[in-house]
Amino acid sequence: MCGIAGIIGRLDEPNRTALERMRDAMVHRGPDASGTWVSTPDARGWGALLAHRRLSILDLSPAGAQPMVDPVTGHVVVLNGEIYNFGDLRRRFNGRGAGIPVHRGHGRHAACAWRLRARRRELVARHVRLRLLGP
Repeated sequence: MCGIAGIIGRLDEPNRTALERMRDAMVHRGPDASGTWVSTPDARGWGALLAHRRLSILDLSPAGAQPMVDPVTGHVVVLNGEIYNFGDLRRRFNGRGAGIPVHRGHGRHAACAWRLRARRRELVARHVRLRLLGP
């Protein structure tokens, strides 16, 4: 299973280094690829840093590289886990011009999404959506 990590805080060198250490510590969870993403800072120099380790099982192509950035909205997501009914979801939502809603997936999964314009993060674990309060 892949691995995800993130920091909400100052976009400084200590946090960038900490994110890289977290990502590299998960190499056993995803030896096939890794990626990081850093948001633009707000007026205080704060933002989001996300990292991913990839274990390629079904999709071996670079299209599964993470963190994934929506080219229209700028939203960013990292996903860990397996969605058992991905085939059904793909058939149901393919061609609608929108992404597949992760919360409709059955399986073991966790995701973190950063909503660019709102500068808000959302966490999803299994079928429970959590919204954290903070900076």
